[in-house]
Amino acid sequence: MLLGHQAVQMVETAEFMLAVVSAAFLKCHGDHGFFLLGSASFSNARRKEIRHVSAKKTDEYRLPISVPQVALIAVLIFSSGCAEGVFWRMGRFSPRVVERWEQEEQITNSVFERKRQMTQTAVDARAQGGSAMNEAARELGRVALTEPVLINRMEAINQLAKLDCPSTWEVLRRAISDPDEKVRLAVVHAWKSMSSDQAVPELARILESDSSVDVRLATVRALGQIPGNNALVPLQKALRDADPAIQLRATQSLALITGEKLGPDVRAWSAYLDKKIGDSRSATNSSGQPTIR
Repeated sequence: MLLGHQAVQMVETAEFMLAVVSAAFLKCHGDHGFFLLGSASFSNARRKEIRHVSAKKTDEYRLPISVPQVALIAVLIFSSGCAEGVFWRMGRFSPRVVERWEQEEQITNSVFERKRQMTQTAVDARAQGGSAMNEAARELGRVALTEPVLINRMEAINQLAKLDCPSTWEVLRRAISDPDEKVRLAVVHAWKSMSSDQAVPELARILESDSSVDVRLATVRALGQIPGNNALVPLQKALRDADPAIQLRATQSLALITGEKLGPDVRAWSAYLDKKIGDSRSATNSSGQPTIR
């Protein structure tokens, strides 16, 4: 912590440097300098006062260090940078800083190693198929549902997206209750890789119940990326959502699914879906969702 007189010295030094810069600037540019400083509306009397104060401060203050030293310090500050500058590198001479760096490196290595392990688990299980996928999904599910480190929970969900099996579906249904929005977004993206008869009903529930606008927008986008017409019904509901952003995203997803070019016209899309769904025969699949033929 700086001592009181050191703090005062720093304030006086900064004030002195500001006065010197102002005086030099005004001397070089004259009245035009006031315009460059955004002070073109100053009266002549006010301009004289500013000149007088700037000149007076350069005489009053005696810098505790020389001007070349000030220049050198400024160069070091601006050349040091936030992460790789001169001052940052000096941390290697401090045992406390070195210890902190080592701790951060261990955490980073741990996260990357955990990611590598989860990726390998998913890849191996997918290659074996069958019960291996369910077993791997349960293992990844324990991370997704209980891991305190956010990035590990997210990565577990990302790897689960490679395993379309009942155990994965169960984990995704539970993980959507995660308090962190980033995890719920990962869940939405994972559902896109699941079979449509499982994904569409779950995405429809997320659209209706999640409190995050970003999650709901991602859900509408995901519905538009699922093959087939099963997503038409929840997208029809999205067109009637109170949020205009959800309505707009629904029109974009519908354009992807149907190939129709109705633009962002919500009424036109509503009329189109009313006719298409009303005139089509609907079959009911195992999840209770109508399939539009």
